[in-house]
Amino acid sequence: MLNKQTMILSTILLLFFGFCFTSYSSYKIAAEITKEEVKHKSLPLSSDNIYSEIQRDLLKPNLISSFMSNDTFLKNWIIDGEKNINNIKDYLEMIEKKYQASISFLVSEKTKAYYYSKGILKYVSASNERDIWFYRVKASHSDYESNIDLSLANNDALTIFTNFKIIDKNGNFLGVTGVGLETNHVANLLKQYKKKYKHDIYFVNSKYEVVLSSNDKEKIKVSKIAKLKEIIDNASLGNKEFYEYVFEDENYYLNIRYIDELDLFLFVETKEKDFLKKLNENLFSEILIAFSVVVVILIFTYFYFFTYQKNLEEFAKIDKLTSLYNRNIFDIEFVKLIEKNNKFSIILLDIDDFKFINDTYGHKIGDEILIIVSKILKATLRKDDFIARWGGEEFIILLNETSNDNLFKIADNIRVVIKENKQIRNIIKKELTVSVSIATLKDNETKDEFFIRVDKTLYKAKNKGKNRVEISE
Repeated sequence: MLNKQTMILSTILLLFFGFCFTSYSSYKIAAEITKEEVKHKSLPLSSDNIYSEIQRDLLKPNLISSFMSNDTFLKNWIIDGEKNINNIKDYLEMIEKKYQASISFLVSEKTKAYYYSKGILKYVSASNERDIWFYRVKASHSDYESNIDLSLANNDALTIFTNFKIIDKNGNFLGVTGVGLETNHVANLLKQYKKKYKHDIYFVNSKYEVVLSSNDKEKIKVSKIAKLKEIIDNASLGNKEFYEYVFEDENYYLNIRYIDELDLFLFVETKEKDFLKKLNENLFSEILIAFSVVVVILIFTYFYFFTYQKNLEEFAKIDKLTSLYNRNIFDIEFVKLIEKNNKFSIILLDIDDFKFINDTYGHKIGDEILIIVSKILKATLRKDDFIARWGGEEFIILLNETSNDNLFKIADNIRVVIKENKQIRNIIKKELTVSVSIATLKDNETKDEFFIRVDKTLYKAKNKGKNRVEISE
């Protein structure tokens, strides 16, 4: 009887410890998966998103200050002798209201007057320590600087300033202008980011001091943590890096990025115990659920990576800007058709004077034109026509065998539709034209021979005055 009880007890204990061991192993696996997810996905992705939002919210003063430094009104007002102070007051007040800046300012090199929205705040002097920034910007080889300083115009509130040089057409230094953003506004932004991304966020200066934090009270004293000092000293400027360190017996995961415009380090950090807290709580009380969660996570991870791989393969085929097929996929499709001895034709079009558009309106407008042209091609051509971005401002279309007359009609129709597009005309204030080369693959013609012929025909269209379709002989 004793032996039977011993056997039953032994079996129960064996099952119990076996089940506990299995559950603990499952917990360890889940914990490791969670750590790897945080290290390599969650934390870097959150850091990227936070950095992007900082670029939008925090570095916006750079754009505003750059606009002010190039404003013809501002330059002419200084050159004309700074006669009517009300004009500059109204201008700076308008900047503050329009862009929600804490302060907008102008410091004249000639008079040394510091203008703000209420008039003249003071006159800067090289002997005044609080005016050193002006002479530093003046002597700098850079067009601007960003710094954190006390705002005399706003009760010495800690403010992030962006200071831009004002240069006349002859290269003469006229003064410095820019805007300031109070750090308490930035601190509120960091708190919003923390709530959104579930990570602690800090701005740290080169002296290892926490300048701004997503926490009401600083949870880390960077100046006292030798490991973090080493991290800052070894961090490559402009590159994001992942670090794992131990402080007061707690594991920390940290993503660090240097923000050159502010001369600050962006810290995005999380504690290991924070993201493992739920697993720890459920380890003993919900063993079966914990094991099921691990199984679900493993299945989810498998399908996640399967879908991720599939998306990567699809992404590799598509031009990111225009959503058309890219050149690599076109080359693959082209070779397949040659191997099958299929007869086909192509249309190669190049946007005329695209460099002028980029130089005149900027690359953002140039990209917008490329997107519109790609949409026109999709809308104009048949669904089975293969459209790809050939490179830069060139697009290529692969069509089943088509007569030269019909091919010419299709190509010329594209040319006309692009030229008459009202949306493009409204953007660049003129018609957009394209030069087009069309060709049909000849018997026994190689890929290289074919494209040499197509390129020559495109050059021919360009040399004949552009805005035309040429048929390759």
